[in-house]
Amino acid sequence: MKHYTHVYLANKAVEFLWDSVDNLSYRSGSLARSSVRRRVKGGAADLQRILRSHMDRIEEASWAPDDILYDMKTFHIYKLMMANEFTDYRDFVAEEFKVGGKTYYKVNGGGGLPYKVDHLARLLADMVKLRAYNDIFTMEHICYLFFLLSHYIADANVPMHTDVRDDKPSRKKPQNGNYYSTKWHGKIEKLWEKGSTPIALRENIIPSERKGCNSVDTNMTPFLKFYLKPNVKDIHTTYVKPNQLIKYMQTVCAHSKDRSVILFPVSNPDNFSEAKLEGMSHDIFADAIGSIISVWLAIWDHAFADD
Repeated sequence: MKHYTHVYLANKAVEFLWDSVDNLSYRSGSLARSSVRRRVKGGAADLQRILRSHMDRIEEASWAPDDILYDMKTFHIYKLMMANEFTDYRDFVAEEFKVGGKTYYKVNGGGGLPYKVDHLARLLADMVKLRAYNDIFTMEHICYLFFLLSHYIADANVPMHTDVRDDKPSRKKPQNGNYYSTKWHGKIEKLWEKGSTPIALRENIIPSERKGCNSVDTNMTPFLKFYLKPNVKDIHTTYVKPNQLIKYMQTVCAHSKDRSVILFPVSNPDNFSEAKLEGMSHDIFADAIGSIISVWLAIWDHAFADD
């Protein structure tokens, strides 16, 4: 995703943080017990209040992984493949896992996005714990990292970030299968950027004087609007324990891979439909907001819990 899309999603995660806990579910999909939701909601209120006091850091922090850390090839992706996509897939498997009865294979050199999220989440939980004993870590430091972390979580919801077929074929990647044109990656992210920027401008999420900001609605814009009252039920949050974060993020990546297969069919990956993308984009953005909130809540709720 591009700059203002990340800024927009991080802002929406703060906006929906407290209310979305009413939808909190376990990883199994069942609604969390009311006692769990009440407890988590109490922490969500505190975290939302703190994050809101440092909203001025979102624009830099949520874009820092691309702009400052520049670790896109390693930690913004988690390239997966399915057994029916490449006949020689076994020669390139680094790890495998199952979600919903389906097996996903992560390719060699395919990035470590779930592990980056887990690492930053543990670091943040430690900072929150240390904060109780000293003021070396300010709340500004902590909020900055919450916003920075949102970038990686949002990227896990981008179908192209989880599909090896988006890469260029090479001797280090499967050969016997169909790759799709890498031009779609940039084109899709540009469509999202142009579609979400007018909303961000109207809601004062980004300054109106920013150079290159598109203030005119596009065909994509209606699918990317999120207002609290009508859309809170679209945001699905998950109760994640500290030692479940890697598995949770693998599940997020697996769902993104599933969407990539819909957008880019295995038999003919370049049979891409912009109309199909439009219909899918609201759910992609809703899931991005929900997964950001889920990880934030896991950090805050379990800051003092032992693994």
